[in-house]
Amino acid sequence: MGVDGVMHNITEGDVVHCKGTEVFSLKNTGDKNMSLFVILAPNPSPMYSKEI
Repeated sequence: MGVDGVMHNITEGDVVHCKGTEVFSLKNTGDKNMSLFVILAPNPSPMYSKEI
């Protein structure tokens, strides 16, 4: 996982807390499917909760 250009090793069950100003990226380097659960609180803008 990259946070503001710095790479971090993460593994199953890890929790990552961001303040909300960071730029982050995520790449699955394993051989199993990966999922990511994101909570935005408080909601920074109505566009983030727009149903698509």
